[in-house]
Order: sequence, then C-alpha cells, then structure tokens
Amino acid sequence: MNDGSCVRLRPEHPNHVWSYDFVEGRTHNGRKFRMLNIIDEFTRACLPGFVLDTRLEPGARVVTFFNGVTAREIIVTLDEERRRLVWGAESPFLKHYNGSAQVFERGGLTCVVWTADFLPDEAAATVGPLMEAGAKAMKVALNRLVEKA
Repeated sequence: MNDGSCVRLRPEHPNHVWSYDFVEGRTHNGRKFRMLNIIDEFTRACLPGFVLDTRLEPGARVVTFFNGVTAREIIVTLDEERRRLVWGAESPFLKHYNGSAQVFERGGLTCVVWTADFLPDEAAATVGPLMEAGAKAMKVALNRLVEKA
C-alpha cells in the first residue's frame, strides 16, 4: 500500500511477528518512568525464552522468568539522558538485589552493560544463569528489530 497506512500481520508461529512499545509507570516516590517491551506477538512473551510475563503495580514491575522465578522489581533510577536504569528486586530467595543496565554506543554498535549485586552469595547459582539467558534473549530480540528496520 502506498497510501501511508500499514497492514498488521497476524502471527502464525513463534518468532513470526514482533512488536515493541514503551510502557509507563511511576517509581515508589512518584517519578514517571518508561520501559521498552519487545514482544513476540504469537507467544505474547516479552523476551521469548527469558521473560514469560510482566505486569505493572504502583512503583514496581512484577516479572515471571522462564524458570518460574517471579520477582517484584522496584525502579530506583531512570536516567534517559545517560540511558541508564537501576532497579531493586524482591524475591523469596534473595535478601538483597540491585541491578543496573546502561546502553552505550561504541563504533556503530549498541552495547548493553548489565550488572547485579545480590545476597546471599549462594543465589549466584540462580541469578547467573538468569542473567546469561537474559543477555542472549536481549541480543536476539534487538537483532530482530534491526533486521526489520
């Protein structure tokens, strides 16, 4: 069509149709934030193979991961100018969790730096594989967006 309209594809299988959108919410102190959600339209998974479900609550986002772990993420800082997000997480198996993600441009490439500090140390057996799976899923999803652009 050359009339400026678009046709929305109906997904027929996983990884067929992807969409992305920003979701807005508020932090615990009332500050507004926006999150980018990348969604497989067939499975409705945010990052297929990693995040199965998300929902917003006042001041937090509740996330269910591929392994069944659910965490309530509290937005601590959102710095759009520096492209940096910091969050804390509440989960039955963690006494403390603080994560951050920052996006940098390097040599024409987009780099995401994701760090996490948590207690107890034994939680590394769960958190480490979650972060590895998350990094892989982000790379796949972002590469698909680039391919379609």
